[in-house]
Amino acid sequence: MVFLIYNDSNGGIIGSALTWPCFKIGFIFDSVVQAYIAAIPVLLFLIMYLIKKFATSFTTFTVIWYAVFSPLAFFIGVADIPYFRFFHNRLSDAALQWMGTPSIVIDMIVSNPINLIFLILAIGGFSLISILIYRFGRKYLIRNEWETEFSQFKTGKTLIVFLISGFICFAGMRGKVTHPIRPGDAFYCNDPLLNQAGLNPVYTLLKSFSYKVNLMDDALAIENTQSFLSIENPMTNHSPVARITTTGKKTQQHNVVIVLMEGMSASFMGSFGNREGL
Repeated sequence: MVFLIYNDSNGGIIGSALTWPCFKIGFIFDSVVQAYIAAIPVLLFLIMYLIKKFATSFTTFTVIWYAVFSPLAFFIGVADIPYFRFFHNRLSDAALQWMGTPSIVIDMIVSNPINLIFLILAIGGFSLISILIYRFGRKYLIRNEWETEFSQFKTGKTLIVFLISGFICFAGMRGKVTHPIRPGDAFYCNDPLLNQAGLNPVYTLLKSFSYKVNLMDDALAIENTQSFLSIENPMTNHSPVARITTTGKKTQQHNVVIVLMEGMSASFMGSFGNREGL
């Protein structure tokens, strides 16, 4: 809801019937992330109940696991809101490219009071959630009377419970019945904001690492280019694809102006709904 309100530059998106499906889609993508977080703890608890050992170690690990990754997911979700406002795209590995210049990142955050507020909320939420999870887990998991707990559970009952839990976890990780969930499943209308609102930034961040372009070797690329362009004697002192071409024709002195505009996204254009008359 905060994401939509803050990033809806034209206003009126909240309350529209077209908006509500993105909440359902968002719930599915959020569930995928939570299912991945839960996968290891579910497996550890199954092992613990079957062998009736390592209760302290497994529960401590589970509490620390949730106390780190659940608040981290919240932190990324909050940080994604102003990130989307600036880049018009959900969080991805592209954000990590700025880590090499921390001074620029800090200046972007500190110089904008709203960005600073989001940072404070993200850090505060991370700390609060982490503390609450740890306190809850220490009271109800780590300090639990596991010997009594083990004595009340039979192996058959344990397997049934964890088979159901494992199936729910697997279904959550898959996200869709027909196929593993993918970013394109969030797109359901012609509004770019609504189409991206349902995506979970943790999901898009991790998914972006799998979308890598595998480029061929530079030497092979140069060799192919020279072959395609029939470059037999390249001017290697200038460029491996530079060559002298003699046409025998008079040069036509045309005046050509090329304008390159960085960051001129469609959202700034009147034909795409911008009302500022830029």
